[in-house]
Amino acid sequence: MSITGALTGWGWNSYFEAFWQCGGWKTAVPARVIAQQRKFWCVAGEFGERSADASGKLRLGSGVKVDWHVFLTLVAQAGQAAGPGGKGGHSPEEAKLAQALSLVEG
Repeated sequence: MSITGALTGWGWNSYFEAFWQCGGWKTAVPARVIAQQRKFWCVAGEFGERSADASGKLRLGSGVKVDWHVFLTLVAQAGQAAGPGGKGGHSPEEAKLAQALSLVEG
């Protein structure tokens, strides 16, 4: 299954496509959660928008790193970095901030 226009509009990209391709899903269809209210989600996909509920655990464990944690770490490291310019004349601080900003899309 390839990335569709409907899902691309909700942020579906090559990262999610690769994850989907190696998932081995048999009865599932790709969709994005676009809203959450208590235990129910509004999901969007080729089928439009529908309500959904969870049939399993969907929470990340405390040991799971996500881009937000990496971003915060890099920004903190940038604040601690000091010194003359490195490769290409960029300071260590600029390098860390550039790396953090590379995680941001949209």
